[in-house]
Amino acid sequence: PYSDLKLRLGPFLALENRLMKQLSATDDDEATHLFPSPPPLAPATPNSVSTPTQKAKHAEVSINNRHNWKKAFNKFSLGAKGNGNDAEQDGWWNDPSDPCHILNAAHADVEWLWKDKPVQTELRRKRLRLEESSGFYLDSLDRVTDLRYIPSDDDVLRARLKTIGVVEHTFALETGKQKGADWRIFDVGGQRHAWIPYFTDVNALIFLAPISAFDQVLVEDPRVNRLEDSLLLWRAVVANKLLANVNIILFLNKCDLLQSKLEAGVHLNQYMTSYGDRPNDTESISKYFRSKFLALNQSYTPNPEREIYLHMTAVTDTRRTSSIITNVRDIILRDDLRDVKLL
Repeated sequence: PYSDLKLRLGPFLALENRLMKQLSATDDDEATHLFPSPPPLAPATPNSVSTPTQKAKHAEVSINNRHNWKKAFNKFSLGAKGNGNDAEQDGWWNDPSDPCHILNAAHADVEWLWKDKPVQTELRRKRLRLEESSGFYLDSLDRVTDLRYIPSDDDVLRARLKTIGVVEHTFALETGKQKGADWRIFDVGGQRHAWIPYFTDVNALIFLAPISAFDQVLVEDPRVNRLEDSLLLWRAVVANKLLANVNIILFLNKCDLLQSKLEAGVHLNQYMTSYGDRPNDTESISKYFRSKFLALNQSYTPNPEREIYLHMTAVTDTRRTSSIITNVRDIILRDDLRDVKLL
């Protein structure tokens, strides 16, 4: 049955190539291929040695932010009220070349494969947790493979598309106490060599660390634990003298995935031996990481008076956006009071 299934799911490969072309600029041959997302680390043992893996055939797709790749998804940006070109919005499911038909036709096969016990056993053996990526959608196949499916906000937040380069977002709030204020946010992502020019005259720095990634490794270097890398990067940021007077908003992210991982029987002390024999529950581990990040700031900051605004967040917790706005407003107010020597 698996060989027949492979043939029937073959159109997904053509669909992948088509998507890559849509995301690429006209002067590029294709979207950039990066290393695939690696499996989690094997639990630490006294004699274990980390070794790099070979480059896989199928790699993660990455797009360059200088290209207008979002144009490929314009039909989903029109909204449910039919704003813009109604003909384009209302007619995509009638186009036989639209990917929705491939997804719809493959519904039964994908569902069978996802629920297949040998497949689930193999995923557990290889410690692959698809629920942290495509597994979100595999649990909602009836909805996702519908011909008229439009991604929800949660779907978009859970999707992953790695970008290369620095992205600037400029917007003005339409409601609230900061109504009318212009905001500029620079998303520097993994482009660490490009950070310095954006450090000048910033009001706040937002740092996100995925605390559920304690058993995973970097895509760029499978020898490096993802969370250990976040801790090292955090130490470098808080110790940077250019940022001595910049307040920081720290998001310890993906707490929901952390809880799911712990409930599945994964133990933190198998990957970070410094955790010792503390309780392997979400509250204890979250408290441990909170203390660890704050301790690094206290030890390495050139400015002990700097504020750290820390939040524990989930993947799709859009309510935390209001926390960012509140924190930045507080930071700006404090800076203004210092400037006029009232603080």
